[in-house]
Amino acid sequence: MATRQEAARQMGRKWGTIAGRANRELQRGIFAPNFDRSAAASVGGKIGGKTAVERGTLHPLTLEDASAGGKIGGIAATHIRWHVQRQRYQPRCPLCREGKI
Repeated sequence: MATRQEAARQMGRKWGTIAGRANRELQRGIFAPNFDRSAAASVGGKIGGKTAVERGTLHPLTLEDASAGGKIGGIAATHIRWHVQRQRYQPRCPLCREGKI
């Protein structure tokens, strides 16, 4: 015997599918030709990010954090992009000289 919660979930899945098909056929809601997806996504992203910062699951980046990204792995990424993938040895590149990567 299914629990009430499972029965509600199954009923919601069934009626949600029916409502979704009807909205798609009638071009309502998110299926409307003039529905602005970018505005909805922008608001959702801002709200979600703010909520995550308040909860402590996402910490706001500082200027030091942003500049550290280029220092950590930035040299190796540049070396791979410009030298390894193009098969060009550059004597001034420390990774080319060491033969790494």
